[in-house]
Amino acid sequence: MNKSKILFIEDDHSVSEAVCFFLDLYGFEFTAVADGMSALELLKQHRYDLVLCDISLPDILGYEILRFVRSHFASRHLPFIFLTAYADKRDIGVGLDLGADEYITKPFSGKVLACTITDVIQKYGSSQ
Repeated sequence: MNKSKILFIEDDHSVSEAVCFFLDLYGFEFTAVADGMSALELLKQHRYDLVLCDISLPDILGYEILRFVRSHFASRHLPFIFLTAYADKRDIGVGLDLGADEYITKPFSGKVLACTITDVIQKYGSSQ
């Protein structure tokens, strides 16, 4: 069983349910939230092995969450994956240029999601 702790940020209930199903199926521990401000508070209070984040959120963009992560000493090396419907090459470029480790577009497969998460955590190490 995978003990990696993931902060998952997604406001679309149906997408959130699907991702939570796959995270649970593949043995990840996770906390799911539906807005950016809740995510920022959790990032200040807890340690995670990876952030999995949508870009379009109701209160702030996922880009701002990534900027927060990269600008704080305690989390600046925290692996970060965007999971988003923003599939344009320009959008992908912006996400990666800001420091995302991977960029997964919707729709996605559970196996690709789990493999990408595992690869990123293994590449950058857990418990940053």
